[in-house]
Amino acid sequence: MRALLANLGFLLQFSGILILSTAFLALYFNEVQASTSFFITVSILFVFGFTMNALCERKEISVRNGMILLFLTFLLLGLIGTIPYLYLKVFGEISLESFTNSFFESISTITTTGLSSIKSFEEFPISLRVYRSISSFAGGVGIVFIFLTFLYPDTQLTNFQRFLA
Repeated sequence: MRALLANLGFLLQFSGILILSTAFLALYFNEVQASTSFFITVSILFVFGFTMNALCERKEISVRNGMILLFLTFLLLGLIGTIPYLYLKVFGEISLESFTNSFFESISTITTTGLSSIKSFEEFPISLRVYRSISSFAGGVGIVFIFLTFLYPDTQLTNFQRFLA
């Protein structure tokens, strides 16, 4: 379980780093409200990620734990990824319906399906469009990392982890 949480922490940190670039882009375009939502999201990702990495050690995980890691990654990144949509009120005032739509939007980017329930992106900040793209990229990289974690032998995995570290 500790190895699973360590790998999950690494994935959360990686996603936080990618979304941090979106926060700075929002500042560049003077989209203060959007940058605030991204900085909140990044802060939560870093707090959870660093905590999991500090308390756990990264070791080889089994196929079963790899599938659990995949599920937890999608769930946590999906939940945390709803913050910008809720903060920017993309789907209206905060309610169960807006949370559901935001969660769907977040999950669709992380799973790289690309489906969207946003009718028109033109009315929202440019950084939100970039955020969707980066979330999709992070989700794809996360899936590859998870498969590399438990499908390849130790030597190849160790070299890959050294490359990422």
